[in-house]
Amino acid sequence: MNPFTQLATVSTLLKVPPRRTLPSALGDDFSLYVPAGFVLRWYALTLDLVMFAPLHMLIRVSMSQHLERLVAHGHSGRALALSFFAFLIPLLVYFVIPTWRSGQTLGKRIVGIRVITSSKQPALTLVDTLRREVIGKAASIGLCGAGLLLMRGSPRKRALHDYMGRTMVISYTSGHGPAK
Repeated sequence: MNPFTQLATVSTLLKVPPRRTLPSALGDDFSLYVPAGFVLRWYALTLDLVMFAPLHMLIRVSMSQHLERLVAHGHSGRALALSFFAFLIPLLVYFVIPTWRSGQTLGKRIVGIRVITSSKQPALTLVDTLRREVIGKAASIGLCGAGLLLMRGSPRKRALHDYMGRTMVISYTSGHGPAK
C-alpha cells in the first residue's frame, strides 16, 4: 500500500464525526416527550457539579502558584483576568460545548433529559446555548434561585435560563417517555 494512501486512511479515521442532531434514543418528534421536572433537572445538575468540580480544581490548583506570583509582583489585574479564564474554560468545556453539540451534559445524559429549543427542535445555536448556560444560569442563581421557581408556574417547566436561551428540557427516561 502506498504511504500516501495509508496517510489518507489515517486522516479519515481521525476526522471529527459529523454533528448528530438526533440521538437514536429519541425519535424525530420531540413534541411527544414531556418536559423534565425540577427533581430530574436537580439530579442532573448535582451530577454535573460533582464531575465539574475536579476539572475546575485541577486547573485552579495548577495555576495557583502563577497567580500568587502575579499578585506578589503587583499584577493583580492580570491575576484576576487569568483567574476568570481559569473558571471560564472548564465551564465552556463541560457545560456549554456538550449542551450546544448534543443538548446534554454528562449529568443530563445519565438522568435521561435533554435540552432542545423552545420550538421543540433538537439543534441549539451557540448563541442560545451561551445565553442559557452562562448568562441565564448566572441570573437564575444570582436571584437566589428565584429563576428556578419559574418552573413551578410554567406548563413546559421552563426556568429563567430556559426563557433566556429560548430552550426547554425534555425527559426521555422510562416512565417519563413520550406523552400518550
